[in-house]
Amino acid sequence: MYEEGHALAQLVHTWQLVVRHSALFFPYRSQFLPQMVNSLNRLGLPPNCPVENRQLSVALADLIINWEYNRTQLKLNDSSDSICFAPRDDQTERETTFRDTITHEICVTSACGSKHTTVGSMPLLTQSDGEFHLTLTMVEMVANFLVRLALFTSDNKEPAVQHLAPRCLFLFRTTLQAWPNSHIRFSYFEKLIAATNARLDMTAGNEPPYSPTLLYTCLDIVHITLGVNLQPNTFFIDNIAKVQLLICPCFYIQNNKIQIKLR
Repeated sequence: MYEEGHALAQLVHTWQLVVRHSALFFPYRSQFLPQMVNSLNRLGLPPNCPVENRQLSVALADLIINWEYNRTQLKLNDSSDSICFAPRDDQTERETTFRDTITHEICVTSACGSKHTTVGSMPLLTQSDGEFHLTLTMVEMVANFLVRLALFTSDNKEPAVQHLAPRCLFLFRTTLQAWPNSHIRFSYFEKLIAATNARLDMTAGNEPPYSPTLLYTCLDIVHITLGVNLQPNTFFIDNIAKVQLLICPCFYIQNNKIQIKLR
C-alpha cells in the first residue's frame, strides 16, 4: 500500500479507505500514523489541488487526534475489548484527562533520552500498537498544518474551501489543549504581514487592506494560543513584536466580529 504512495491518486484512495473504516484500522495505527502525518501537506496545501483532497487532509488530521484520544481512554480503562470513538465536539469534560495522560507520556519519553527531529526517526520497532503514541514532532506537524490550511481556506473564494477554516481552527484548539507546548511557526504569517503593509500603503479611501475573514482567522489563532490552558503557548510570547504588526491592520477595518475579537 505504501509503495504506491508516490502516486497521489493511490494515496487519496488509501486514506479515504482508512478514514471511512477508522475503527477497523485503529489496532494497527502504528503502521499508518507516521504516513498519515507526512501526507497532510501533500494532500491539503498545494494551491490548485481539488477541494476533496483538502477535505480529506482535514479528515486525516481529525482522525489522528481522535485515535490518540481513544488510545488514552483505552489506557485509562485498561481495556482493549471495545473501541468507542469520541465525538468531534463538546470536548470540555475530557480535556484534562487527555492532556494529563499526554503530558505524562512526553515526560517519560524525555526522561528516557528519546530525541526526535523527524517522523521517520521515531523508533517504531520498539513499540507495539498498544503502546504506540504520537511524538511531539508529529503533533507539531499536525498543528502547523492546521494553521496553514486555516489561513489559506479562510481567504479562498470557493465556499466549500472556506467552510474548512472553522474545522481547522477547532482541531487546532483541540491539539493545543492536549499538547500545549507544541511549537507553532510564525513564518506562515510573515508573508501576510509583508503583503498587508504593502497594501496599506496603496490603499485609498475605505477599501480594507486585506480580507477581514483572513484577519479574523489570524486573531482566532492568536486567541487559541493564549486561551486554551492556564499557561499560554509560547507562540505569542516568542513573537510578540511580530504579532503586533499582525494585529495593527485590525484598526483599519470596520468589522463587528473583528472588533469584538479584539476585546
